[in-house]
Amino acid sequence: AYCDESLLTGESTPLKKEKGRKVIGGSSCVQGGFLMVARGVGNSTTLARIVQLVEDAQTRRPSVQKTVDLIASYFTPVVMATAMLTFLVWTALILAGALQFYSIAFAVTRAVSVLVIACPCSIGLATPTAIMVSTGLAAQHGCLVKDSVVWEKTRKLTHAVLDKTGTITKGKPSVVSVALLSGARKLPAIAQLQPSKDPSSTWQWLDGAADANDFEVLAKLGWLLTVAESSSEHPLAKALLGWGESVGSGERQEAAQFTNVPGQGISCQVESVGTVKVGSLQFLGLQEDPSVTWAQQKQEDGCIVVALEAAGCPLALFA
Repeated sequence: AYCDESLLTGESTPLKKEKGRKVIGGSSCVQGGFLMVARGVGNSTTLARIVQLVEDAQTRRPSVQKTVDLIASYFTPVVMATAMLTFLVWTALILAGALQFYSIAFAVTRAVSVLVIACPCSIGLATPTAIMVSTGLAAQHGCLVKDSVVWEKTRKLTHAVLDKTGTITKGKPSVVSVALLSGARKLPAIAQLQPSKDPSSTWQWLDGAADANDFEVLAKLGWLLTVAESSSEHPLAKALLGWGESVGSGERQEAAQFTNVPGQGISCQVESVGTVKVGSLQFLGLQEDPSVTWAQQKQEDGCIVVALEAAGCPLALFA
């Protein structure tokens, strides 16, 4: 079976789980099935420990908080003393007759104004509030902070090194490039097929010959992919299905004799087309120089190359 653990690890590619392997609570099974034994429940699960980690980081006092508390311990008495001095000065002036039209209430309001304006609450609350909000927002975006001291050290950072896919990428594969082979021109007509004028990827003919019916060819390939991959549970199947639906729309058939070859590809029978195979170049037996060269170039760019074949005739490569 294959499990998606991107919620906890950031890796978008599902991991293969075999007998004896650990399964992380909070992950999802995207292909196949298995029987598992719960080794930890409640607060002992990985997800619960991560939640506790974030809560601890929010409540832990950083060194800057100690400095703020020290300043507030001196600042508070100074403010209180200033407010009291303000009250005494204004009261003395009023009682001495210097301010004939004012009462003691005026002196009280001036003292309260000093307390409100110079209140040290903002000094004591600003730092813990900022830490709590920033740690919570970081957790919402998949960034876990183990200690609030990290926020103090980030101002000294000059470089950031990322070692996981899905950290700054979407984590969802999609078709970005298509190589059309000469066999794609031999596909039979498909009833009620509506080609799209705005495909979601770039394409090219590997034989170098242009074709006036490019959109129709793409629509046929997309229809064939949706029929073949609709029964597949492979993570790349969704990407191929999405591309197929973007290049055209038409009545979808049900594939017959669907066979999944783990680690290689799938094969099935499609009416009016014959045996359809989708998988690696080795699975389809492609050894032609243009196909292999194009595939190697895309693999060097970090892409996964999938080939499409119908009735023993290679049709296209997808990256």
